[in-house]
Amino acid sequence: MPLALNPEEASAKSRLAAHRLISMRLRVLALWRELAGGHEESLILMAVVAITGDRLTRADENPELRNMDNPVPRALLGQCNISSIAVATGLNRETARRAINRLIERGILERSANRSIHFAPGRMQGPNAYRISEMQLEEFTRTANSLMRDGVLVFDASE
Repeated sequence: MPLALNPEEASAKSRLAAHRLISMRLRVLALWRELAGGHEESLILMAVVAITGDRLTRADENPELRNMDNPVPRALLGQCNISSIAVATGLNRETARRAINRLIERGILERSANRSIHFAPGRMQGPNAYRISEMQLEEFTRTANSLMRDGVLVFDASE
């Protein structure tokens, strides 16, 4: 059964719900900062994941590509550049460029000949990538369970 918003409880407990969601977001950001080594770098990595992988969430791709153990061919990834990263993160273009260059120097990102930004090969596969995803899912689960206990989220029996 899918989850649904209970509008009455969401309104009655709006401060509590907002606090839970903001706290979850800050914990996830802290996780990414630890991984990336800084705030700007963490925003950049999240943007590259979102921008390059967006088409994979909308298409019915090969089921093997749903697992992080398997690399996604570059041709299936969306294009990502300094401008798109700056827009997605809210960083100014120059700040984004410097942070991207630091991540490239560390071997986390790479720049293609067409100036597109991607993760370096192997960075989105294996146990480290899965552990980051798992930790985010744990945070989301804790938050969703709290919002369910609060009555803000409910199971939608209509579907």
